[in-house]
Amino acid sequence: MALMEDERLILRWLSQYGPLRWPQIRGLLYYRPQRSVNRLVQNMKHARRIAAIEDGEYLAVDQYCEPKQRMITAVWVLLQFIEQIAPEAHWQADAPAQISFLKDKTAYEIVVLYEDEDHLVRLGFTEDGWFSLRIPRLLPRKERGKGSVEYIRGFLGPAMQRFFNEGSPVRFDDCVIIYRHIYDREEPERRHRDHDNIETNFVTDIVALYVMTDDAPLRCRHYYCSAAGSTERTEVYVVPEQDFMRWYEAEKNFPDEGVKLHAQTTFWQEKAIPKQG
Repeated sequence: MALMEDERLILRWLSQYGPLRWPQIRGLLYYRPQRSVNRLVQNMKHARRIAAIEDGEYLAVDQYCEPKQRMITAVWVLLQFIEQIAPEAHWQADAPAQISFLKDKTAYEIVVLYEDEDHLVRLGFTEDGWFSLRIPRLLPRKERGKGSVEYIRGFLGPAMQRFFNEGSPVRFDDCVIIYRHIYDREEPERRHRDHDNIETNFVTDIVALYVMTDDAPLRCRHYYCSAAGSTERTEVYVVPEQDFMRWYEAEKNFPDEGVKLHAQTTFWQEKAIPKQG
């Protein structure tokens, strides 16, 4: 009975993740003796339930499958935690993540990013000197298979570090951090989420490290709003408190693609924010 269950798991993993290497299958079935796993795989091959491809280097559901290297890498990452994850508690995630899993009642996602994939985040300063970033749409963590926290955390921190590799050009003191959620204008309004259900603390923490003096309540206010657009995303702005009403009025006329962002703040000298006290 146990072997039948293991067969089902192997077929499920190969169907979701695509071809996997032999050691990865053994790793996913870490709780079985290696000899038992080898015998099980050989029996499944003889029964033509799975196939060996790429000169036997990979196992797949059939001989026509092609390995997905990004997924292969994600499975190696998964195996680092596999002994803390139930066999049924990991699955293929929605793009751009590869794998979702549950560990200690917390949902995680694995996303494999290459060095040239900075298109997932846009950073810069507006013409008014306000810091801004654009990231994929933030979703509630509880949305299984769609939670955005882990994969955004995975590339936002490194992206901020690269952007500010010369040091932050400004530290906002008393300020407002603004979350502007852009929804697909074709999406029914009932599918929009309440702002207080969306995880933002991890973004605030990362942003505060680079452009804010302090994110304590007395130094930083929070504002949330939504807008319709052609592409879903979350925009974040850090605006001096005295500029907030100007941002509020300007937001009504923001272009669909978002305001223009500058990588360099050569105009900052004229717009510098003096620290209070």
